Amino acid sequence: MVRVLSERLRSLTYEAKKNVTKLSAFMKSMVSVPAPHLQTLHLLVDPHDESRIVDDRYLSGLGIFGADDDLTHLPILRSLRLHGICIPWTSNRYAKLSVLEVDTPEMRAPSQRRLLQQCPTLTYLRLCLPGLSAPVVSQDDPAWIISLPLLSKLKLEDMPPGDIRGLLSHLSLPSTTRYSIQTSADDDVPDRILPSNRSRLPGLMACDRVEFNCGDLGDSMTINCYRDHHATGIDRPILTLRVDVVPATLTTMMSLLDITYARTIVVCNLWDEDGAELEWETLFASVCDLRTLRLVYPMERAAFVNALKVLAQPRDVSSDAGDVGMQRPLCVELTELELIGARCSDCMQDALLQVCRWRKDEGVPLARLELLEVNGMDPDVIRQLQELVAEVSVNEL
Repeated sequence: MVRVLSERLRSLTYEAKKNVTKLSAFMKSMVSVPAPHLQTLHLLVDPHDESRIVDDRYLSGLGIFGADDDLTHLPILRSLRLHGICIPWTSNRYAKLSVLEVDTPEMRAPSQRRLLQQCPTLTYLRLCLPGLSAPVVSQDDPAWIISLPLLSKLKLEDMPPGDIRGLLSHLSLPSTTRYSIQTSADDDVPDRILPSNRSRLPGLMACDRVEFNCGDLGDSMTINCYRDHHATGIDRPILTLRVDVVPATLTTMMSLLDITYARTIVVCNLWDEDGAELEWETLFASVCDLRTLRLVYPMERAAFVNALKVLAQPRDVSSDAGDVGMQRPLCVELTELELIGARCSDCMQDALLQVCRWRKDEGVPLARLELLEVNGMDPDVIRQLQELVAEVSVNEL
C-alpha cells in the first residue's frame, strides 16, 4: 500500500501527536520506496509540547531516515517544513528546495550552518529556534557567507536580538527580500537587531519610512520599515519587526533599530512616561533627514504635546566657521507634520502654534500641516496656522 501511495504522492503532511516514534515508523516505510512526484513534505511535531517523546536519534533525524539515506527517492522535493524534528544535514539534500521551514528548539548550530549553505534556490525561509544559545554562524569566520539569491521572504522567530544580528551579518540576500522578525528583549537597552554592515542586505539599506506602534499594554511593539514606494511601485514593508519588551518606548525602538536615514516617521499608540520629552529630543536629533512626521491616535495627549514642545525648542549648533551659540530648530528638513485623531487641548494647540511660528521665523517653515479626525480645534488657532504654513488641512470629527 505504501509503495502504491508513494508513487502518486505530490504532497504529504504528517502530524505526530507527542510520540515522534510513530512518525519514525511511517517515514522508515517511506524510505524503502521512491516518491518521484512528491514536492511538499511537512513533518510536524509540536516543538513546544514538553510532554513529547524525543531523543537525539529523532532530533537528528537518524531515527527517521537512517544515517546513510540522502533523500534521493524524493527527486523533486521543493517544500520542506520541519516542526520539532530535524533530518540529517549532509550535502546535496536541499539544493533544489524553494521553501524551508524549521521550528526546532533543540537544533544544533553546526546543523543550521550546513542547512542554510545547502539551499541556494530558496524563495521562502522560516526559522524558529528559541533554543539557540549562540549566533547561528561565527562572527569571527567571514568565510561563512550564506548566499540565497532568490529569497523573497525571510521569517525569523523566537531568536534573541544578538543571534538574529549574527545570522543576518552572514547572509547575502537580494534587495527584494522581505523580512519578518519576531523576538523579545529583556534588557532596558536591548541589542540592535540589524548588523551595522548591511552591504549584503541591500533591501535594508534603503528604508526611508519607519512606523512605530506600541502594544495596548505597553509591553510590545511593532516596527514597520518601508523603502521608497515611488521607486519600487510597492508600498509594503520591507521589514516587519515585532518585539516583546517592557517598557515599549521610543528609546527601546532606537536601541533595536538604526533610524538615522528615515525620511518619514510614524508613531502610534505611544503612552507618555516621565522623561518623554527627552525621548522625543533623542529621536529628532538622531534622524538627519526627517521630512514627514505623523503622530497617530491612540496616543496619550501628553505624548502629542511633548513631541510638539521638543520640535519648538531651539537647538544649540556650531557654524561652519566654528562659532558657538547659534540656535536652530531640530529636524531642519522637516516640511510635513500630520496629527491624526488628536484631542486638541489648549496646551496642545499652543504647542502647535509655537512649532509653526518658530520654524517660519527661522526660515525653515512647514510646507504642509494636516490635522485629521481631530476634535476641539479653535477656529482662531486654525486661522493663525494658515498664516504660518503654506498648506493646512483640517478634518474634524
